[in-house]
Parts: sequence; C-alpha cells; structure tokens
Amino acid sequence: MSRAAFVLGSVLLSYFRSTVADVEGARCVRDGYNGTCVLSKRCETLILDYRDRSFPPVCGLRGKEPIVCCTDCELVDNIDNIYLTKKYGRLEKINKKSWDACIDNVLNIPSYLCQSSTTFDFDKYWDVKKKCHKINLSLVAPAGGKDAERAEFPFMALLGFGPSAEEAQWLCGGSVISARYILTAAHCISEPRLGPLKYAALGILKRSDPPEIWQRHTLAQVIPHPDYASPSKYHDIALLKTQKQIQFNVNVVPACLYSGEKKRNIDPSRALALGWGYLGPNTQLADVLQKGDSGGPLILHQSEVGCAKALFGVTSSGVECDEATAGLYTRVEHYKPWIESIVWP
Repeated sequence: MSRAAFVLGSVLLSYFRSTVADVEGARCVRDGYNGTCVLSKRCETLILDYRDRSFPPVCGLRGKEPIVCCTDCELVDNIDNIYLTKKYGRLEKINKKSWDACIDNVLNIPSYLCQSSTTFDFDKYWDVKKKCHKINLSLVAPAGGKDAERAEFPFMALLGFGPSAEEAQWLCGGSVISARYILTAAHCISEPRLGPLKYAALGILKRSDPPEIWQRHTLAQVIPHPDYASPSKYHDIALLKTQKQIQFNVNVVPACLYSGEKKRNIDPSRALALGWGYLGPNTQLADVLQKGDSGGPLILHQSEVGCAKALFGVTSSGVECDEATAGLYTRVEHYKPWIESIVWP
C-alpha cells in the first residue's frame, strides 16, 4: 500500500473538509505554520508524519488522492520513490533503470552489508529564514562492538575459457551487475588459444581458493557492444548472461552503475581498478585480487547508493607495474542506455 493510500484511509474521517479538487496551490495553516495545499505524494515530510502517525489537514481530493497542507521548503515528485533508512540514509528512485535497480538491490538483498556501523536518523525541522520545513539527516555513532567481516569486493567475477569449468583457464575479470548479467570488456569474449569465453566464477578472493568457495556459472549468452571491432579499443565493453540465476550472499552481490547524476568531478585518488591480472612483465597471474585486470571494474571509493560500490569504468588495458603507462578504461556511463536495454528491458 502506498503512503498516499494509507493517508487517504487514515485521515479523511478526521480531517476531510472538502471534495473540491481544484484547491492545489491554495494557502493553508498547519499547527500554526503557513503551508500550501499539494498532492500528498509531493510532500516529503509526510514520510515522517506517516512514521509518527501525525497527519496533516486535508484540503481536498484529486480523484482518490488527498491534497494536504504541506509546509515543506521544496516539493518532490513522489514520496513512494523516497526511502529514509537508518542503514543507508536517504535514497531516491529517479525513474532510471540502472539507478532504481541499484536501490532495489541495496534495500532488498539481505547480504548487502556495510563496513560502517554508523546509522542515520531523521527529523523535521523549521528553517527560520525560509519559513518552511525540511528533513534533517543526522549520523548516529555506534554504541560499541566490531563490524562484521565480509568480502571487500563481492561483485567481482573471474572469467574462464576451456572445455569445462574444471579445466578452464581463468584469464579475465568482470563485474556482477544483476542476478543474470556480468559486465566485462569485449576483447575478453574470446581467446586465440582457448576459444570463446564460457564460464564465470564468483565469490572468490584467490585463484587458489578451494572449489567449494567458488560459485561457478556457465554462460548462456555473450553480448559484445554492436560497435566493437577487434582489435580496436573503442566500445570495448560486453555483457555476459549466465544460464542460471546468480545466488547472492555475503560474498556475491551486484555493483551499481555510476549514475553521473551529481556530475561531480572524478578524483583519480577515489578510483580503484580491480582484477587478478599479471603483476608485471614476465610474471604469473596474481593469485589474490589486485589492482587492474582486463575486463575488471574501475570503481569509485565513495558510494552513491548506500554502501554499494559505483562502477565507473571497465578495464580495457591495465597499468604495467614497472612502466610509466596509463591504464585504458571504457566509461560505463556512456553505455548505460545499451546496458539497460538488455539487463533491465
């Protein structure tokens, strides 16, 4: 049931005064504060009223939706898309598929654990200068205890080539972005000596981890970007669809695609490339997850949604450890329409 529907059922008997639907924008007073009559879904502080069971006066109706006296400084599009959570703070869906899917993952996957035990609290306060109400978000320090240990990068995928998963050679990296899809580089979809990409391993930190730790998947479909043409590095991005649904747990959860909504400048010190690639020229593949690997993610340290990592790029070519070379990355934001059309059609 939506918050608006709850308000309609709970408030009308006590507060309803009019059935005129054209009162939107009219002046009103609530608890001595001046307000404006608006659709209930546009009044964000109603979320706290809903929590505290303290409802505003009803000005009228538009169809079945109440028009209420709102004293907010700014109106929102729909409070049903806003989540005020103790664990993640304020989250808002914006009708963009990858962003909204990220919020659903953070809210609905029980194993989406945060390293920080700090929580959030919300209250309504009166802005004296603007003479209106806002929602105040405050941090609540933990009372004590120790954060639970967990996989640091649980969205990482290791990609394999060969006749079977048991005999596969694991040569590229990728990122889990949904229950059926992994994002990687298009140049990783085949290997001259070993043939096409066939497998993905999830939930591991080391190549030498015992088999029971690996969550192995056979790939049902490999989808390179339609404009990619090997050996070019342009449009070096691909999607991998698993045959079976990925089982999320503390070691396997999806990353979020960087939204770009805030358009802030990207600080390179906040970005990290991940993978199990070569540690340098003439070396063996890394056993433990390291910085940099073809197909692996370039992530931002600062999260956009809760504690979920923001996937900013896909590694096309990594940085050599002992050479003054730059890494080359495919910017995910540019390819979101293509990704969303397949993963969240």
